[in-house]
Amino acid sequence: MSEAKGMTKTMYNEEKMVQKVASFEYEYDDGDQNWSDVTTYYKNTDGTFVKKYKEGYYGNTSIVSVTEEEIINKMNEIRLKVQKRKEERALYGYSHPFTRSGYTITKDLEQKIE
Repeated sequence: MSEAKGMTKTMYNEEKMVQKVASFEYEYDDGDQNWSDVTTYYKNTDGTFVKKYKEGYYGNTSIVSVTEEEIINKMNEIRLKVQKRKEERALYGYSHPFTRSGYTITKDLEQKIE
């Protein structure tokens, strides 16, 4: 069983996860296989936040508690990586080995999480 580095698998009641606040995926493309890891942040009914991570190759899912600050910082980091990939693709194209894989923001973070 494969898990993301530093991530612990947690049993969690998904019914508490009521509001999706942000999400992104990382698409792996090694030339003959494609898969995506998906990270989604939720606000719980009690006002806390969780990160749900689904590893795309094996399909393992983990859910861990996170803070609002961690969500904001990670989404800012992902925005920068998406912009960098756009610039690289403008230079090298989409089929270049350096530009095949990359991040996509599927739900961007609002200015303020409510």
